[in-house]
Amino acid sequence: MDRNNNRLEDLESSRYLQNHPLLVPLLDVKANEYWLFHGSDSKIHQVLLKNGYDPRVSNVWGMFGGGFYLAENSSKSNQYIPCPGCQQNCIS
Repeated sequence: MDRNNNRLEDLESSRYLQNHPLLVPLLDVKANEYWLFHGSDSKIHQVLLKNGYDPRVSNVWGMFGGGFYLAENSSKSNQYIPCPGCQQNCIS
């Protein structure tokens, strides 16, 4: 993909989902439903899948205090996913 041409609709996965709309659950904006994203390492991800999001067991040293953080843009959440090679946060 061209560095200057990174629009979402140009991504192969976006084209696939446009051609297979039943794979994407419909959200009702009138009911205030939106996709939200959370970034974490794979160990924490497995715990979240098993137990769900519980702010009582979250990191109390988060930037804005205890709790879990969600973002409207997946690219923001991606900043909190450690690189598998060097274990540092990176944007892929």
